[in-house]
Amino acid sequence: MRHRLLFCLPMMFLLGATKAAEEPARPVLVRPWFTPVLIDGKGTLCDEAIKAAKAHFLKPKRWASFELPGAEHVRPLRDELADAKGPLHVQVYTHSGCGSACERYQFVVSRAPELSRENLEAMAKGSPAPAADIALFKGADKRLFSIASGIDGEPDTVEINRLNDDLTWTACRISTAPAADRVADIVPAELRASVRALSARTSNMRQGTGSWCGSLRTHERWSERIGARLQEVYYRPWAVRDDAGDSYGSYEQDLSNLQIWAATGVAEYKAYRVFLKQMTSSQAAMAAFYKRRFGWSDGQARTMARQALEGAISSGIRFYMYEPFPKDETALRNAILAHHPMEEIRAIEGQASDLSIAIEYPEALAYLIEQGVDVNQANAFGKTALMYAAHYNQPESARILLARGANPNAVTVIPEDDCYYAITTRNMTALHYAARYASPALVRLLVDNGAEPFIQAHREGEEGSTPLDWLHQYTAANAEEPNPNIDPDQIAEVEALLQPPTNEALQARAKRLVLEGEKAYGAGDLKHALRTLNLAINIQPHNERALSDLSLVALRDGDLGVSLQAGQALIDSSKDARLLANAWFNQGLACDASDSSWPFYNGTRYCDASAVYAYYQALAAHRTEARAAKLLQALQAVPDVEVHRFLFEGSEVRMVQRYGPDHSSLYLYLLHPRGLVIPTERIGWTLSSESKGIREITPSSVGREVLDDDWALTVLRRDARVDVGSLHIRPATPGSGAL
Repeated sequence: MRHRLLFCLPMMFLLGATKAAEEPARPVLVRPWFTPVLIDGKGTLCDEAIKAAKAHFLKPKRWASFELPGAEHVRPLRDELADAKGPLHVQVYTHSGCGSACERYQFVVSRAPELSRENLEAMAKGSPAPAADIALFKGADKRLFSIASGIDGEPDTVEINRLNDDLTWTACRISTAPAADRVADIVPAELRASVRALSARTSNMRQGTGSWCGSLRTHERWSERIGARLQEVYYRPWAVRDDAGDSYGSYEQDLSNLQIWAATGVAEYKAYRVFLKQMTSSQAAMAAFYKRRFGWSDGQARTMARQALEGAISSGIRFYMYEPFPKDETALRNAILAHHPMEEIRAIEGQASDLSIAIEYPEALAYLIEQGVDVNQANAFGKTALMYAAHYNQPESARILLARGANPNAVTVIPEDDCYYAITTRNMTALHYAARYASPALVRLLVDNGAEPFIQAHREGEEGSTPLDWLHQYTAANAEEPNPNIDPDQIAEVEALLQPPTNEALQARAKRLVLEGEKAYGAGDLKHALRTLNLAINIQPHNERALSDLSLVALRDGDLGVSLQAGQALIDSSKDARLLANAWFNQGLACDASDSSWPFYNGTRYCDASAVYAYYQALAAHRTEARAAKLLQALQAVPDVEVHRFLFEGSEVRMVQRYGPDHSSLYLYLLHPRGLVIPTERIGWTLSSESKGIREITPSSVGREVLDDDWALTVLRRDARVDVGSLHIRPATPGSGAL
């Protein structure tokens, strides 16, 4: 069996055009313009190998399945092997790579049944090169030989290595692809340009995929695979066309998923349409090349061109369990994105939950709002419909949104999913997008409706930038991506619109905004209070009063991320015990209310130390009976399976372990009768390790709080995890300290 690691990854994406219902029979190859070439080695084995390679080249099979006729397949880990000198032991040496998704393998043969790691690595240096696909065979002369393809640095080479009596190897190396200059001579420049354009259109549909997502390098590997298959389409299309028939599904399934992906937004829909147009163009150019070069009929050439290009594109991109939105939204989304007449759109049952799909169709946008879609709805990184209107320079859509209450000063955040989204800038507003993409008219519309020019977008390690800064960046004479909707003679007009107030005016404005926010909160208008307090924070990021207000208002409004962020900013900077206590208490409430154990917001993960830690810090900072009661309630709500009970001086103690805020330490919360005092040195447990042996561990004291008439809490801290099985109570000693 071939040594190959197969993966099924929960990643999404695309394919090519649909299959025809009926296709001409596979064309008979008349005149291939390239066949494999022996580039190294000689002798009978090499002669047999190049003959077999030329025959295999004409078959619709990958090189991973290449074999020599009459050879016996050997299972190195099962079959007993020997030569004239005695038994042979074959080990498969695995070279790990990219999270086990691109491992490479080597056969290492020895006389010894087992090799140490050092010996295995040493012998591997003289063995055939690591490859993605390797197989071991026995020839008619009973000698062992291996076949490898997918060799690092030589993807278009197949290597056949014969094992010699002294356990060295003799190689035959075959090139399975033409050199680049040969391709340039044979393939017309126009066709090569068309295929490059198809590859680029495919990449455009990956713009939302963010980084390469860790060590798996999934998208990078897929991109490399597509590039290799597109090159093979020129000289061996019959082998590429069968690549698509795998466990990921059929062309029809993948095409259906691609159409769903296209319905996720305006950019996706446009990218999909451009891709299909380019696929059609590339297929026509490729069919003409096949007809001329391979001597196929029109029908055969067209079918092969379509199937080969589909196979090449699909070889590196897959859908898997892809459901970006409810199925009943698909028809409505497609109708809006295609700008169908409104009477048709209104007749479609179901609702669409995303206003951005209608941002270039104002009538449809108004219809969705009528159906109850929130005008301030935002995507995973906080981008609102008003920001999309600015991005696509749609003033009429912006007017509709603003008239329906869209927040002109909403800001973007760093999303939790940094695999799908490559977002590194936060706090962008609609005005930032307008300065980057839109016309002076849209900029003025936003400013006239309350958009603030002083809000700064932030990127890690850089100074903040206002919309005016963005205007200068994207209207500069040397701008790499200039704003196409602002002419040079309009820049001064937009500069005047985006000029921030003076610092003195801003500081006075911040004070008024805090008072306005508090008044709105008192009147029960949480949304207005949130907006004004957020503006105050944008002017004065360390305004403790505004931060304290915002953590509470956001919590009451259900905006847990904003509450956690504001509270943490206060915790990190304030020295005021009352404000700290409020911030910690609100953080505990937000942690309890979150659906996640460690909620993520705007680039930061919160609640690492649990709500219990936050409630304890609130009580320790400034005691109130309400805070004591909440901490007791939180401890009593801990599931029994997470509570360790033990007796101390005849009284039951309930111990809960939780990590500290940096996960480098553990906090032990000991809930016990109020009259009980637990000296720190009387609590201990043992740890055992090979390096340090058996050790007696004693925690350090954090504090003690009375919770009510019956209960008190003793808090201990330890850097190592507690082995509750070895926890014990030490005997009391005269003068022992107590918490």
